Amino acid sequence: MTRPRVAGVDYGSRRVGLALSDPLRLFARPAGTFAPGAALAELARLVADEGVGTIVVGWPLLDDGGEGKAVDRVRPFLGRLKKAAPDAEVVVQDERDSSRRAMEDL
Repeated sequence: MTRPRVAGVDYGSRRVGLALSDPLRLFARPAGTFAPGAALAELARLVADEGVGTIVVGWPLLDDGGEGKAVDRVRPFLGRLKKAAPDAEVVVQDERDSSRRAMEDL
C-alpha cells in the first residue's frame, strides 16, 4: 500500500499554484494555476480522485518570522480549504527563503 499523495499550494494575489506529488512521494509536478475558487475545487478533486491525503500551503512569514499582510491574505483561503477538503490534512509550511533555496539547488 502506498502512502497518500501530497499536494502543494502557492497562494498568490490573483492565482493559486498547485503541485502534486507522485504516488511514491519522491517528486512533485505542477498541477496548474487557478483562480482561488477553482483551486479549492481542484484540491477537493485531487483528494477524492488522486489519493491526496495532505495539502501543504506555503505560509509567507516575514523575514523575522512574524506574520504580515501576506499571511493575512492566505489565512481566509486556508479556512475555505479545510472546508472544501475535509478528508485531507491541511498544514502550513514556512516559505521564507524558498525561492533562494530552489535556485541554489539548481
